[in-house]
Amino acid sequence: MATPYDVPTYIIETVFETEDGNKKNINYMLPILFCSSPEISAELQPELVHTQDWATSVFHELYHQYQFKETAIYNYLNSFIKQNRMLTKDSMQSIYENNWSFKDSLIKENDLLLKAINAKSIEEEKKYFTEFLKTRTKRRSEFYKQKKITIGPIEEIWEKLEGTALYIDAILKENFAKIPVNEYLLTNDKYYKKENIYDGYSINTAKDYTSITDAKHYFGATGVNLVRLLEKNNVDYKSNFFKYASMPLSTQLKYFYKIK
Repeated sequence: MATPYDVPTYIIETVFETEDGNKKNINYMLPILFCSSPEISAELQPELVHTQDWATSVFHELYHQYQFKETAIYNYLNSFIKQNRMLTKDSMQSIYENNWSFKDSLIKENDLLLKAINAKSIEEEKKYFTEFLKTRTKRRSEFYKQKKITIGPIEEIWEKLEGTALYIDAILKENFAKIPVNEYLLTNDKYYKKENIYDGYSINTAKDYTSITDAKHYFGATGVNLVRLLEKNNVDYKSNFFKYASMPLSTQLKYFYKIK
């Protein structure tokens, strides 16, 4: 079968296609993880120089593949694609980078989430989260007036998909020390490190996951912090995560805090 595009030398990405012109492609209507070897990854992506880094990146994409194969998630994403409303992660980030009021509001929104995570009481949490919702609603309304784009549902599905995948990344890094050393890899894989390269790692201090200005995609940071707030309060968001694809992480918290 055909590959979906001229595959670059380096790639770790989960992709599926829906256009009829791509019916011969291996990933037509089917999420496929395309993955370079650790050797190619280390050569072309300096941040993936260790096998443990490569494995984390692959695990991230495997989880995306799992997400996309869930019927409700797949159908929900396809509804955006068919309506020509879907925006890629990079397109979303471009909107964030090139609209100062949009960006300033999101920095405030993420800061409010961090304050809620660090709050010492449920009342304080609710206050910060309520302000987060109001600030978010105002930003989206203003953006619609400017661009005539309803960005909320797209932003929320990316927060849900990317935020949870990134959260899993961070938790994996926190727990790498618990994984026994693989003697075969130690002998045969020059990129595998015996020492724990994530020693002392904590999501609480990982700015590339939690700081919106340090994250690769802004919705990755807000998504991770929404998950952290759900986890902090032991909210059972996982039981309906896939079944109700359109339910945002923020709505789960809204129910929890009993915000009308």
